[in-house]
Amino acid sequence: LWCTQQDALLRHGIAVPVAIRRNVVLRELDLSFNSLTSEAGVQILDALIDSHTLKKVNLRGNLLDDEIASMLPDLFRCNNVLEELDLGENRMAFACAFAIAESLEWNRSLRVLALDYNRFGGAGAATLDSFARSIMMNFSLQVLNLDGNKLGPEWGIQLAEVFARNNTLLQVSLRDNRLDTRAGQALLNAYRHAKYMLELALTGDEIGVVLWEEFRRVFEEKRANTDVR
Repeated sequence: LWCTQQDALLRHGIAVPVAIRRNVVLRELDLSFNSLTSEAGVQILDALIDSHTLKKVNLRGNLLDDEIASMLPDLFRCNNVLEELDLGENRMAFACAFAIAESLEWNRSLRVLALDYNRFGGAGAATLDSFARSIMMNFSLQVLNLDGNKLGPEWGIQLAEVFARNNTLLQVSLRDNRLDTRAGQALLNAYRHAKYMLELALTGDEIGVVLWEEFRRVFEEKRANTDVR
């Protein structure tokens, strides 16, 4: 019940969104693994839209599902302070994936976004097109984690085209996403030519040992060049 309207009867939980809005000191908020429901998530995300102080928010490992989808566009479009957002290990599905895809391109502050181990696997072609466009148009994101979402090979192939043109992403993780050798080859080509991308993490069992070893070789080469500089 924490952070929900029902919890307000206990005179403490609902104070969390109020504190987020009034806070002028704290820069980080960690509410991970607290069994927060989507009702609580809506309250928290709504408060974050008005936050001018928090730079890092962790909501990992809760029970947030597609009921929070309506809050995500305003958060990404209106909050220009938040730099790190962790929504990993929740229950977000198609509606959340589409909401993020439609609004991430307007964000100019977020540096780190973790969406791993949700339920985006059912997202269709329209969501993929929007997500690819958002990544291409976003000029602030540096770290993106999409592990464990069962996205499928088409996501890997289309995102590879975007990564090849992106100048801000430094680290991307696409492990456990049911990719195949086609997606692996496309991502490898993109990784080679992406000047600023230092790490692109994939699962060896999905793309094959040969491609995975080539990824490791390119990674070692990029790391060596970075260490020299």
